[in-house]
Amino acid sequence: MTPEHWLNIATHGLALEAAARVRAEYLAHLEDALEAGESAEAVLREWGDPHTANRELSKAHLTTREARYLPAGYAPTWAGLGRALGEDAVPLLLFALTALAELRSGETAITLALLLAIVAAALLRWLVLSRQMLAARGRATLYWLLSFPTVLMAMSCAVLASRGAEGWHEAGRLLWERGWTGLLIVAYLLYHFSRLLTALSAARKAEAQL
Repeated sequence: MTPEHWLNIATHGLALEAAARVRAEYLAHLEDALEAGESAEAVLREWGDPHTANRELSKAHLTTREARYLPAGYAPTWAGLGRALGEDAVPLLLFALTALAELRSGETAITLALLLAIVAAALLRWLVLSRQMLAARGRATLYWLLSFPTVLMAMSCAVLASRGAEGWHEAGRLLWERGWTGLLIVAYLLYHFSRLLTALSAARKAEAQL
């Protein structure tokens, strides 16, 4: 195995900047060792198993999977605002069509409230993330809090809370009665919360590597 092959395995899955930094550190160590009279084979034995190294490096450095959970932010322009709104285009369209369909019955209050909440969340996301106002963990948390699923969950919890214990009991009963559908809803909620944990872990690594 050559040092290049070893590094390809050891840095597999790391984000580009992290992989480049790790490679530079290892190659610098290799160069120093060769100048001191050591052989490349001896250096590779010192480095150990590349798969083990990859697992350890993935714990300390940002990976490509984790990097996807970090918000890229927006440009402080109308195009940036359009991007923020575009991320919620599907729920915006669905709630807008629902509100139009409910105009005849006059029961549009909840739908309009959800529609306005989604627009307000997207606007606030754009205002904050288009400016370097927060560190990586703050940006990741804010992006998650102002995402459509979180806004929908928050408003649903507010409605249930307004009904007291009866509202929560009714929600639990509906989830139980829906069987697999209820399980899928609970699974998605757990997945959504796990996204926040992954984003915070990625942000912590990104901050540590600055």
